[in-house]
Amino acid sequence: MTKITAIGQKWGHRTTVEVSRERKGQEIKILFNGKEEPCLLSELETALDMAPLMANCYQPPKDSMLAYYNALSACFFEKMENIEVKGRIEQIPTYKEAAVY
Repeated sequence: MTKITAIGQKWGHRTTVEVSRERKGQEIKILFNGKEEPCLLSELETALDMAPLMANCYQPPKDSMLAYYNALSACFFEKMENIEVKGRIEQIPTYKEAAVY
């Protein structure tokens, strides 16, 4: 299981976001302060679209944990307090000796 827990200020309130996936290829589950919130989910989906490129040229697939990590750490919160990953998330693809991205 992979889980990203992010804490920060959203709309002036302290918000905890949990993004989890049991196994690669399975559905990603998202909870805001321990429950499903359609309005905040819509904001997170917008943040996925607005997130900056990683390493200045890599856009992770939108259904990846790396994309959610990027969106949460870069543009979902007004003020980020903490982000923590348990398990493994995807990495920016590279060759052995030189970075592709």
